[in-house]
Amino acid sequence: MKTPADTDANKLLTLALAARVPVIHVKTDELLHVKEILEHLNGGPVHVQANPLALMEGDLKPQVYLTPNDDCTAKLYMALKNAKATLVYANTKVHPLHLQVPQMVAPLHMVQKELAEHSSLAEELLPAVGGLTLKDVFEVSRITVKRDQSLSNYGLSKTRQSYPNKLKGLSQVDTAFDYYAPPDALEAIVHGALKFFHADAPLCTLAPRGLLLDGPPGTGKTMGAKYLADKLGVPLYRLDVSGLKGKYVGDSEGALQSALAQLDQCSPCVVLIDEVEKLFQRNTSNGDSGVTLGLLGSMLWWLQEHTSKVLTIMTTNNSKNLPPELYREGRVTASLTFMGLENIDDASAFIERVLEAQEEKYGDLTDKERETVRHRACTDAARVLDDGPISHAKATQAVIDAVTNVLVTRHNN
Repeated sequence: MKTPADTDANKLLTLALAARVPVIHVKTDELLHVKEILEHLNGGPVHVQANPLALMEGDLKPQVYLTPNDDCTAKLYMALKNAKATLVYANTKVHPLHLQVPQMVAPLHMVQKELAEHSSLAEELLPAVGGLTLKDVFEVSRITVKRDQSLSNYGLSKTRQSYPNKLKGLSQVDTAFDYYAPPDALEAIVHGALKFFHADAPLCTLAPRGLLLDGPPGTGKTMGAKYLADKLGVPLYRLDVSGLKGKYVGDSEGALQSALAQLDQCSPCVVLIDEVEKLFQRNTSNGDSGVTLGLLGSMLWWLQEHTSKVLTIMTTNNSKNLPPELYREGRVTASLTFMGLENIDDASAFIERVLEAQEEKYGDLTDKERETVRHRACTDAARVLDDGPISHAKATQAVIDAVTNVLVTRHNN
């Protein structure tokens, strides 16, 4: 399983510390644990230095120093270089002499230790806290235990729904659902290559990188993403690309690249890009075509090159409007078409399962009430089927309407 400790930024930082690069700048949200994380990556002690320029006045040793101060000069750089020492600037202003490390995150053992305070199954809970700082893991775990008296992937994910979201452009999606009938093609992926998703390299390369789900509205495409995340036991995030568009040249691309980097840190996970044709159309005639092309370029590069365990699900109501390079092989493993329920037998079976889910939620119906619901929902479905397939959404709503009707009748009587 790829973990936060395996991010490209942490790998670069570990190598830079070992190579004694003189000056390094790190960005991190781990405000309470910067020194502890650096010492783990360094494999030895790190010494805090409030005034970095004072290092030139004393006996500079071949070791790693940490400073929250902005001061950096060419003279200091050369002194560190000659002494084979390293000075790490954390969350300071960036200087041209800095080797910039994009984002330092907590290593796996620290995250696992925080979870182990509440559960003996800490390793199994790691996917549910991807992308969180150690402070966040502590708080989310405490809140979850207080509510549920235990820790579980579902409980942690539920807590994260209401926890302040620090992932710009990303929002976590609740993967709970009453009932879902996946198309055969999607079910084949679940029981086929998807089993390699959590595998170690090189087997994990056999897992799907992404899927394009095409079909009319309401046919279960978004539910398909929830279903996959649930089967994998990992969080589901929605990437709001349109919300990342900025005012100035380069803002949009930079915001998207940052969001994609955050996804890499949250792995393993599933990311949903809903109605992708509204973001990346084959022919763009509006005024922001340059921005759209820039965003497309950033997305194409990440889809092709990312090595994190992130399964990308793109949904579309019309794949003909998409640029073909967005879903070619290597970026998307398969394109699946969702048609809904095409005959009364399928619709009736679907209605029966939705009815069971509704009864679990609202209580048992009498035999007469249950038959009334079936009759009304199937009648509505048959009427729609005269014009073509019925969507999962319409069939579900037909059941909900029929259940509501019988419950209102019961209450009035």
